[in-house]
Amino acid sequence: AAEPLVSQWRAEHDPAAAVGIPAHITVLYPFMTGRPITPQVIDDLSVLLADRSGFSFDLVDVGRFDDTLYLVPEPVEPFVDLTSVLHDHWPEYPPYEGAFPDLVPHLTVAHGDAAEFEWMEPALLAGLPIPCVADRVSLFTEAEETWTTSGSFPLG
Repeated sequence: AAEPLVSQWRAEHDPAAAVGIPAHITVLYPFMTGRPITPQVIDDLSVLLADRSGFSFDLVDVGRFDDTLYLVPEPVEPFVDLTSVLHDHWPEYPPYEGAFPDLVPHLTVAHGDAAEFEWMEPALLAGLPIPCVADRVSLFTEAEETWTTSGSFPLG
């Protein structure tokens, strides 16, 4: 639902867009880095995520980290719940390798110098809110600097 608003900026300012990752809200990253995605992993993801309900949310605001401009989803609790479920099952993969004390669900629009964000923010705000539905979790894997969808798991 956010692609019409963010695709141009992501193409220019988010390296993830250039390697095939669509606009998204990350649930758990990194995941299984350096390990194969086995049929057992796929089965576990299917079971864990089928137990979670899909949910509606809105992209309601623009936020910033030091070098990142992002859209803010509300409510955030369902995203935090999904992360917790997966991290509880695979504790060896903490969100963002444990680099941040708090989980902040977000949809990345741009990386770069914060001064560049000044002109993007008003245009993004004008396009909000965006009503959305999370009805599945997609698994993206990297091979040779390209990311592809390795699975799509419906939420119960």
